[in-house]
Amino acid sequence: MTEFVVSRTSLWDDTTKPCPEAVERDLPRYPYWTFGSVAAAKKANPDARHKWEKVKGQAGVRALRPDQAPVWVVELADLDALLKFVHKHGNVIVSGTWWQNHELRSIEIYDGYRE
Repeated sequence: MTEFVVSRTSLWDDTTKPCPEAVERDLPRYPYWTFGSVAAAKKANPDARHKWEKVKGQAGVRALRPDQAPVWVVELADLDALLKFVHKHGNVIVSGTWWQNHELRSIEIYDGYRE
């Protein structure tokens, strides 16, 4: 089984379930801020529990200590299950990263317009 963070383009409210299959879970997220340096991040966010790193090739700095964030997830067994999900919900966008956490995959149910 592969776990996907699931969202819906037309929903701006993260507390609303994006599809019937979704289950709410607390998953690690790595806060990401745009600071010019680790020193600037530490000054703005002095929480000693955070360790900071500059993100290579980007303008941001991220916290190395993950926070917990409630998200909606679906578990899909294989490609056939993913195709059934697409058939049921319409167009989707599948991504390999989410919120700077590379262990997660995401599915956005693309039922509206966004820029």
